[in-house]
Amino acid sequence: MRWEVKKFMDDHNHELLEEDSCSMLPSHIRMIVGNVLQIENLKKARIRVPQIFGSFANICGGYDSVEFRKKDLHNHIAKKRR
Repeated sequence: MRWEVKKFMDDHNHELLEEDSCSMLPSHIRMIVGNVLQIENLKKARIRVPQIFGSFANICGGYDSVEFRKKDLHNHIAKKRR
């Protein structure tokens, strides 16, 4: 079976996300190398994830300013254990 586009409408049936919020979409989240190295060093020192995330929030000026979510931090650490 083949599909064919007969008509394309560039209208959206929802409001678009504000540009400053796009960085938190799962497809846009990237952990930069410096952050990854710091996370891994803190984890080796047996510092728990909430404290690691809190330290990034302290450095960045608040939890809203951290470039990744706490879930991303958990996922990165779980991936390293495999």
